[in-house]
Amino acid sequence: LVLLGHCVKHQAHAPVNSIASLRPSGIHSPFVRECMLEQGLTVVPPPTLEAVSPDLLCLEQGGRELTLSGEGFIDNDGALPLVQVGDLALTADAVDGCVPLEGPAGAVHSCTSLTVTLEQDALPAGVHAVSVTNPDPAGCSSEQDVSIAVVPGPVAEAVEPELFCGAQQDTGLIVHGTGFLRVDGALPVVEVDGQAYNAESASECTPLDGTTLQAESCLRIGFTLPAGILAAGWYDLQVQNPPPAACVSTLPDAFYHLDAPAIAAVGPTTPCDQNATDFTIVGEGFLDLDGQAPTVILAGAEAIVDTIEGCVDIENVPGARLCTSLQVSVPDPVGLGTYSVTVTNPGDPACSDTAESSIGLPPVVSSVEPIELCASGGTFTVHGERFADGAVVSIANQEHQADLETYFVDEQTLTAVVPDPTPAGTYDVTVTNPD
Repeated sequence: LVLLGHCVKHQAHAPVNSIASLRPSGIHSPFVRECMLEQGLTVVPPPTLEAVSPDLLCLEQGGRELTLSGEGFIDNDGALPLVQVGDLALTADAVDGCVPLEGPAGAVHSCTSLTVTLEQDALPAGVHAVSVTNPDPAGCSSEQDVSIAVVPGPVAEAVEPELFCGAQQDTGLIVHGTGFLRVDGALPVVEVDGQAYNAESASECTPLDGTTLQAESCLRIGFTLPAGILAAGWYDLQVQNPPPAACVSTLPDAFYHLDAPAIAAVGPTTPCDQNATDFTIVGEGFLDLDGQAPTVILAGAEAIVDTIEGCVDIENVPGARLCTSLQVSVPDPVGLGTYSVTVTNPGDPACSDTAESSIGLPPVVSSVEPIELCASGGTFTVHGERFADGAVVSIANQEHQADLETYFVDEQTLTAVVPDPTPAGTYDVTVTNPD
């Protein structure tokens, strides 16, 4: 509203000697002119607050700038509006979308957006009302129902399963904790060993109030770890919530990843047994979990694991051991020929290894030459049948026994080296084929 002044001329009738008392100072005329200077009054409506962006945020790990949009945010010659967020009153950092106002003196603008900064931990978790109050003398406040939701950061507490083998198949993992957000369908990102994986599911979720976004806070999220990407050992896990409340939680030593078992050799526990029922399996990574040994299939039949040896505890996993030897037995004898062995560790998912072995006729030693050597050592040749590459020649008597350095020539011939010195005497010669 602008009120314009006007001037009115009045004629005064008074004695000459009283004219001066009627004249305004500096006016030398019998006519008195009264003037009202032009005056301006500008009336503006209260500010209108339409939205806050973002209106969902986490302040535990850093501050955040908010952008408020609407109409009628007044910049009165550099004096900016006051923003009330819950119990926190903050002067706007800057305004934008401004146009000058006609009438009032000074640089006065009406703006459509402003920014304000919330410092780290400035507000507790919860719903906080937001309003804008313009600077004096136009100190009206917005009356719209606008709010923001402040949420705590995620907390990863445990991973299920904690112990597993992902060497041979993809593994679904569940992360238990609090504060895992689903925002307009977007779920947290899980990082393991520098690789990020999108969470695929969320459960036990509660809707969040105070935000215009479709947001929930959940207690469990699930993701898939691809097969064969991790070595054996403990791994940390990190969970980052989706924007705009992208706080992070790290869980040290979240899970232990196992390698698959590896079979190195299989053979009858009694060498050269042609109808064996007892076998020894040697290798690494055979898992004994709370007294549950690996499952063994030998020659098509499930074997009984009689003993498990060479075991080392897995640190921080009670009841879990990794072993190197299995003694097993089968109900029906295994005769000459090739047979397969599969070792499957307990657990879910379970990893396994399969190897082939065979039972054949034993090697036969028919002769050696020369039959005499000096105690200072030397080389001799063994003749016979069914020698295998990798066979070992041994000499033994009641006082001394030794496995000799052996060279495979063919299935009928081996050469062996007697070391210097070797005690004098008569020795039996034995050839042992490899498993």
